Amino acid sequence: RWRITDVYDSVASRNYTDALEQATADITRLVALFDEHDIRAIEPRRATAADGAAADAAIRAYNDLAQHLGVMGAYAYALVTTDSRDEQGQAARSQIQSASAAVSPLLSRLAEWVQALGPESLAVHSDEATEHLGTRASSPPAPSTR
Repeated sequence: RWRITDVYDSVASRNYTDALEQATADITRLVALFDEHDIRAIEPRRATAADGAAADAAIRAYNDLAQHLGVMGAYAYALVTTDSRDEQGQAARSQIQSASAAVSPLLSRLAEWVQALGPESLAVHSDEATEHLGTRASSPPAPSTR
């Protein structure tokens, strides 16, 4: 038996409503942050310290929002998978899908911006970018198969 009330009391509860309002506000703030730092497709160039600060703020805010929406989405999904006729659950799932759709273009903008600056060039100035380079940058070479 599933118990999801430790996440939210219900779709009609104050803690769920607050979480949805927070997500909506965070989306608005994230769009403004991307606009403020011109995070979008740009002409290729080397990253600067200002780009690094922008990347740190944008990547951190994007990841926080994605995690928040992920929890909300999992909650809504749990509601509708246990009762497909749960209208409140279906409405909640629809709201989360809509919010996620609003965030999706931001990931494309971020990817285009990082590509134009060069991931390695940006990582010189950004801890968040460095963390997202993965193991590629710090892995030792593969052993020879001679």
